[in-house]
Amino acid sequence: MSTRLLVTNARVHTMDPAVPEAEAFLVEDGRIADIGRADAVRNRAAGAATLDLQGRTVVPGFIDGHAHLIAAGFAATCLNVFGKRTIRDILEAIRDDARTVLRGGWVVAVGFDDTMVADRRYPTAAELDEIAPDHPVRVERMDGHSCVLNTRALRALGVDSSWPGVERVDGELTGVLRADANNRAQAAFDAQIPREARESSFLRACRMALSAGITSVHGIEPAGADAEIALALRRETPLHTRLYVIADRVADIPAGAEGLKLFVDGSMDSHTALLFGPYADRPGTSGTFYQSPDTLRALARDAEARGLQVITHAIGDRGIDEALRAYEGLSSMRRHRIEHFELPLPEHPTLCSERGIVVSTQPAFVHLWDYTGFYVARVGRDRARTIHPYRTMVDRGMRLCGGSDAPVTPLDPLLGIHAAVHHPVPSERLTPDQALRMFTIDAAWAGHEEAERGSISVGKVADFVVLGDDPLGARRDAINDIRVLETYVAGRRVPG
Repeated sequence: MSTRLLVTNARVHTMDPAVPEAEAFLVEDGRIADIGRADAVRNRAAGAATLDLQGRTVVPGFIDGHAHLIAAGFAATCLNVFGKRTIRDILEAIRDDARTVLRGGWVVAVGFDDTMVADRRYPTAAELDEIAPDHPVRVERMDGHSCVLNTRALRALGVDSSWPGVERVDGELTGVLRADANNRAQAAFDAQIPREARESSFLRACRMALSAGITSVHGIEPAGADAEIALALRRETPLHTRLYVIADRVADIPAGAEGLKLFVDGSMDSHTALLFGPYADRPGTSGTFYQSPDTLRALARDAEARGLQVITHAIGDRGIDEALRAYEGLSSMRRHRIEHFELPLPEHPTLCSERGIVVSTQPAFVHLWDYTGFYVARVGRDRARTIHPYRTMVDRGMRLCGGSDAPVTPLDPLLGIHAAVHHPVPSERLTPDQALRMFTIDAAWAGHEEAERGSISVGKVADFVVLGDDPLGARRDAINDIRVLETYVAGRRVPG
């Protein structure tokens, strides 16, 4: 039996250039059957259930083009220290949290950012030992590319002082781990979390996404248990997901996954993004290769031969340059992607455009990271002016994919849209319409799904969101305050 729904009396931004605005649309069996003026659509909708939105705004279901759902769901259960302004405040919060955890249990703090505390440093293992002597403690930097562990945690995770990225001062371990050491410690920590808890984390993040109006996610998980969970639980949630697998071998990518995730470098936050010149605030380093150029090229070729889309993490200018080299000779039809693309050289956007390489970016970075206190401090004022060149890329005809990198930033596309409109470099600001495209039709295109999703168009899946205000008409300084009222997947309202 056909299921029909007439959505009417609405301000509909379709993101379809053929019918950019509408008053109503008809859903039949989960797909858009008609769209246009209210009276015209109503004539075809005899017998359909009616949703009268009383003038509210409707946009396509948001698409988050880059998120780590299991990590995001887990982080939601941890102590969040984002916004704490001193190391003392952070230590006091960890001490209080430790009092609620059974002796010997893990205490995990997320959201730490050394550039946002007055001390401009990480806490030390000794400080964490003092405030939580009976617990292993892990403090994750918000970018996910470094952490600090206390002595119990160092032992529990089997951290070896010879690992690259283990920080020492005067020969003593500080507890800070970066790059390879951080990745190994993360893998050891993840292995201690039961599968049931990781499954719960995945489903929790799916609910978080739906409550934010997100109906589709390009999810990224490591090969093994997490990739298997993401595939196995697809049918347990209304959220549509694509899966990109972090793997050292293409053979480790399970059937059903859509792509391979590679890493050139780390992050500017942890001084591991690859730069051509040294960091302004740490002149002795210019970043770290996470995977060698030869490995990147070989894996990208193997993945394309298997029909997979390749997405490559590259943040620094040298990192982006190496990603472009890794993609040389690959098909532009696969829409291989560079993720983050934070500090490109002037020629990089043009090279991406010419080669059909998609840029996937996370605008909330430039909202949550202080421009002067972080970007200028890390790379200097001249290089900081080139960060996240959104307007430059759009003006060259590129289609940008927007995402959150959750749990690095929240699953909140309206925050991302707001951030792109309020870029700290005025010449790189997008219009609200351009920013909305990043999280709808252009994100769908970046995932080869523009024929099914990303716009409210006849024949497409009826994923849409009802908003409390119009992001294209509201005050630009209030976009991130707009509430998501209702989320619909295939024409059915879903709970968050």
